[in-house]
Amino acid sequence: YSLSKGKGNKVSAEKVAKITTVNGPSDEVYPTVYTGKVVRPLRSLDPQQAEYQGLIEITEEGTKRGEVYPFAIISLANKTDCLQKGEAIKFQLCTVALTGQKLAYDATPLQRGTVDCVKDQFGFINYEVGDGKKLFFRVNEVLDGVELQPGDEVAFSVILNQCTGKCSACNVFRVSEGVRPVAAPRPDRLVHRLKSITLDDASAPKLVVLRQPKGRDNTKGFTAERKIRQAGVID
Repeated sequence: YSLSKGKGNKVSAEKVAKITTVNGPSDEVYPTVYTGKVVRPLRSLDPQQAEYQGLIEITEEGTKRGEVYPFAIISLANKTDCLQKGEAIKFQLCTVALTGQKLAYDATPLQRGTVDCVKDQFGFINYEVGDGKKLFFRVNEVLDGVELQPGDEVAFSVILNQCTGKCSACNVFRVSEGVRPVAAPRPDRLVHRLKSITLDDASAPKLVVLRQPKGRDNTKGFTAERKIRQAGVID
């Protein structure tokens, strides 16, 4: 390529010609698919950023959890995707033969939706798939052990069960918390009533026994001897 200066005295490349292919047949691509999040976007999204490459951190449980790998435009499965900071993605790793650098490969943003409900060990996400508008997920598929609540925004991958033919969500990652319901305040009449109640025994209302319990023959109850009866026999 050749360099030229345009408006604002910025240097740009012209007449760019490809010399070698990256992520080509000579690059070693590892089969393992990881779940991670973008910790630094590409410079194309943040012109103030000094580094050109972005960074992806592995978030799923395992020996590589917390490891960070660079990515570039060539790392994207769809070159038009604009990966934002904090966005959940799935990706593979590859070693570039030309430089020996380990780079993210085939990076794809995860699907997004909101949690509809959570019941015991499973829940549902508002996401249109197949004939339904709810996507099933298991609690053990939620990353970082987060307890999801209805309304939380989550990112996830969709997998198809070959036996049942139904889809479900895996690698569920909470992107943001939903609005939590706020308990309604007590009515003013109840608040005033509670304030007027005192726990002082002297001023508390008292109950006075007016008469002792008596039977129809003016005798105390539970004095008559009970007869032993057989089931189904009427005297």
